Amino acid sequence: MVYEDKELILQIKNNDSERAFRALFDRHYDRMYRAALYFVQNEDLAKEVTLDVLANIWEKRKTMIIPDDFRHYSFVMVRNTAINIIKKESVISEDNFSVDNASSVDAGFSVSPEELLEQSELFETYERLVSELPERCREVYMMVKEDGLSYADVAQELNISAKTVDAQLQKALSFLRQNLSHYLDRSSGKRFFAIFL
Repeated sequence: MVYEDKELILQIKNNDSERAFRALFDRHYDRMYRAALYFVQNEDLAKEVTLDVLANIWEKRKTMIIPDDFRHYSFVMVRNTAINIIKKESVISEDNFSVDNASSVDAGFSVSPEELLEQSELFETYERLVSELPERCREVYMMVKEDGLSYADVAQELNISAKTVDAQLQKALSFLRQNLSHYLDRSSGKRFFAIFL
């Protein structure tokens, strides 16, 4: 039986269900990791951000307010955690900066507040556009791009042909690329397209 996110969170909150937490973890880890990677631009830090957010959900499960839209809620948590880590790493880099270690300072943390705002705006626009896709198109897109399933797996789960999976995915990608194209000339847009589209 496949549970909705809200049902899983209820089980986590009310029953301390590790099985429900594992299901939520497996369902959202890849998407959350890609969002974190987009912000921090470092694979190890992206894993740290994602695991911190998920650990925080488990640790605060008893007091957690159950969100209507876990996808959006988890994105906001990832974004905020990523921003905090960027700020912390920037301070550490500045504090430890010297002529001797100048080459070891990670340039990935020279993210301006404007860039962070632009990244947030782009990701929120992307989330809104995904929600506007027709239901079957959105299902296929999320299963392939966000859950990492193969065409064959999606076809079997949705009881459609692999050709239909491909057609629906291309429709979704075309819609998203067209509606996000004005971000492409910005560095955050190029990075976003490479990770998500």
